[in-house]
Parts: sequence; structure tokens; C-alpha cells
Amino acid sequence: MLSCKDITEQASEYLDKNMSLYQRVQFRLHLAMCHGCRRFVNQFKTTVSTVNKLEPEKVSEDVIEKQVQALIKPSPPKE
Repeated sequence: MLSCKDITEQASEYLDKNMSLYQRVQFRLHLAMCHGCRRFVNQFKTTVSTVNKLEPEKVSEDVIEKQVQALIKPSPPKE
């Protein structure tokens, strides 16, 4: 029997359908008995679906360079 931790670790594989029949049966059996994991998998599925609908933002080379420099440059010490 899978644990709740197993479900959270394998949720992506389950949604991507990268599991054997035996693994999917075990996964679904746990979901049938565990309301918390059902909720987690549904929320995870919604999140993945939403992120996949987002379009990449076009950013100019200038903005990228400024961000890189800001990451490289050490910030002044806080008082």
C-alpha cells in the first residue's frame, strides 16, 4: 500500500501516465481511501493545467542583462 508521501512524490508520473498498470492500480486504490491525497492530486492537476496555458513573456536583452548584473553584484550590507 502506498503512503501519502508516495502519492505526493509520484503525482507527476501518475498525471503524465508514466506508470505501469500495477502502479496505477496502487495509486488509485490509495486515492479511493484518502481524501487528502485526492484533493492534493486534483489541485496538482489544476496547477499543471494552468501553468501549461501560460504563454512565455517576451523580455528584451537589456532587461535580462540588468537582472543578471543585479544577481552578480553583491548587495550593500544592511545596518
